[in-house]
Amino acid sequence: GIPLKYNLKIGFHIKSEKYEESKNKSLKNAFKNNFMWRLSLVNQQLKDLYNKCLLLLLAGFIFLASTFILSSVVNIENTVLDIFGESLSIIGWVFLWDLVEILVFEVSKLQKKKKMLKRLTDSQVVFEEY
Repeated sequence: GIPLKYNLKIGFHIKSEKYEESKNKSLKNAFKNNFMWRLSLVNQQLKDLYNKCLLLLLAGFIFLASTFILSSVVNIENTVLDIFGESLSIIGWVFLWDLVEILVFEVSKLQKKKKMLKRLTDSQVVFEEY
């Protein structure tokens, strides 16, 4: 709920008898490493999605190009060839539609998650006694 333009300070309130042992840097590092690990998973998911988008783009254009080539090369009035050509066209558009759906919805969701995790990784972690 805090806008991204503001820096975060994450504080842990610890009982005074446990405070000295909790000031250990390894706890801060473990906290940050957790978010860095999650961030690396999101980066891998984004990379996989971009690779999938490239394949969908290529497949869509291949199917649409084959439809165009089939219709320009074969001038025979044949119902079976017409159905086959239309099927290739539909398959090509489905691949392109899936590409757009991934780019609009899934990538933007992962980009938002990446910003949040980056922000948590860069946040200041403090231990305070009570």
